[in-house]
Amino acid sequence: MNTPTDEDKAKAREIMQGFVLDRGHAHSMRDVLYERIAQALADERCAPPGHIIDCTGPVPVVRKVLGTLPVTADGCVCNPSEDVFHHGSNRVGVPVWSDDADKWLGEFDHSGAGEWFYPPLAECYSTREAAESARKEPHAK
Repeated sequence: MNTPTDEDKAKAREIMQGFVLDRGHAHSMRDVLYERIAQALADERCAPPGHIIDCTGPVPVVRKVLGTLPVTADGCVCNPSEDVFHHGSNRVGVPVWSDDADKWLGEFDHSGAGEWFYPPLAECYSTREAAESARKEPHAK
């Protein structure tokens, strides 16, 4: 929960102007409604866990985040149709999502004859040159 700002409180007071309450409960109900409206306005500014606020259009929209982006060892975000390269193979692979591992992997036919291997995508590279450079480094995985 977010703390209501002065702006939230002012907007809540403005909204409350239209409320007509029973005299017996007017004061206590007005306070409760004011607090709830101010809190709702404050909460509206932030997306709930697992969501983002997309402000790319004319009206901000809360969207659920469905997964993680596939990112290579050299920090490139790639889509599943792009080639990736691994320092332990001279073959081209593709990013694949593994439900079992709950992460992105690289899919490589290691020998070219159906001998598949699946290193974490975080160990794959976006270019053959980057993979070759990693292969030459002593700390390469």
